Amino acid sequence: LRHSEYIMLALSTRVASRVALRPRTVRTYCTEAEAPSTHIFIGNLSWDATRKDLSTLCAEFGSITNARVMVDRETGRSRGFGFVYFQTAESAAAAVQALNGKEFLGRPLKVAEAKARVQTPPQSE
Repeated sequence: LRHSEYIMLALSTRVASRVALRPRTVRTYCTEAEAPSTHIFIGNLSWDATRKDLSTLCAEFGSITNARVMVDRETGRSRGFGFVYFQTAESAAAAVQALNGKEFLGRPLKVAEAKARVQTPPQSE
């Protein structure tokens, strides 16, 4: 091996060992037909909205398993949308019907059933 190849091999081995020790988050992707109907998308949120606000807003429609407000990685500020996860599809459908267009924290909400995340192939250089 040449010197540069040896360095690259050593670096890749070191990185691989670090990655193996780090816990991984497994993201699941599904087709449109398998999309989870218990998840709803809530858009046009105020930047002041929190996870607790979303939970309180949706609690009247059924049991909530999780609520998330998406935030910008660099600034930590809300991106203006979030997701609420219900235990049943009926609760999610009721929330979509009742909340779409409703004003919340000074802004009209856009609420819909969450769509499946589509896995895109890695881009080649």
